[in-house]
Amino acid sequence: KKEKEKEEDPGLKRGHGLPRNGFELFCSMNKTKVEDANRGCTPTQAIIVMKEMWDMLDDEKHSKYEKKAKKQLEEVEETARAAAQAEQDKEKEKRSANGKDSDSEAESG
Repeated sequence: KKEKEKEEDPGLKRGHGLPRNGFELFCSMNKTKVEDANRGCTPTQAIIVMKEMWDMLDDEKHSKYEKKAKKQLEEVEETARAAAQAEQDKEKEKRSANGKDSDSEAESG
C-alpha cells in the first residue's frame, strides 16, 4: 500500500523550538523554577515534577496554556508561510526578469 506523500513547507517543520502544546509551554515557563527548587535533579526528574505540577492545575489553566501554545505556533507558521511566499515571489520575479518565466514559455509553446 502506497502512502500519499504530504507536501510540507520546510519552514513549518517541528523543531523550531516552540512548545507544541500546553504542557510543553508550561514546562518551558517553569523549568528554571523547578531546577532551582530541586538542585541536582536529572532532566527526567524535573519533567516528572513538572508533570505533577501540571496535573494539579485545573482545566481552565490547562486550557489557557493550550490556547497560548496554539497561538504561538500559528503565529510562527504564518510568518514561515509569508517568508516562503515572499521567497517564491522573489524567485518568480527573478526568472521573469531573465525572460525565463514559465508562464510566458508555456504561452509561446
